[in-house]
Amino acid sequence: MFASFCRYALSGLLVFSAVVSGADEEPSAQLAVELSEEGRFAEAAVEFRRLALSDAKPEARGGFYWMAAYEYWRGKEFALADKMLDRSEDAAPLVFDKPALLLRSENAAAAKKWDESAFYLESLLTETTPADLKNLA
Repeated sequence: MFASFCRYALSGLLVFSAVVSGADEEPSAQLAVELSEEGRFAEAAVEFRRLALSDAKPEARGGFYWMAAYEYWRGKEFALADKMLDRSEDAAPLVFDKPALLLRSENAAAAKKWDESAFYLESLLTETTPADLKNLA
């Protein structure tokens, strides 16, 4: 499931990039992506948080917070990942709700909270959930 989740997260980044690409002065996520590729997850998360604070569009802020959560998750900072997911959902309600459930499930599984992890995955099995996410759940 880990490999599938990573593929989903990377595809989410591509979708997110398309969402914010229409901006005239879009902030560049290049540094955050490079830090992530170097395995410097905490630094990448901080950079994504900085980008979230600097963007006025709710969807962009939510996406940057989601990416910060993903980087914290990769660095095994699960409490910080949950905090960033909260901020993502607050910034752009219902935009990143389904990817947030998937990452929350992974956080719970890492903490060996199996019932909580299952709850989040079961929450993805709705009519409005895209097929690729249902397959991961």
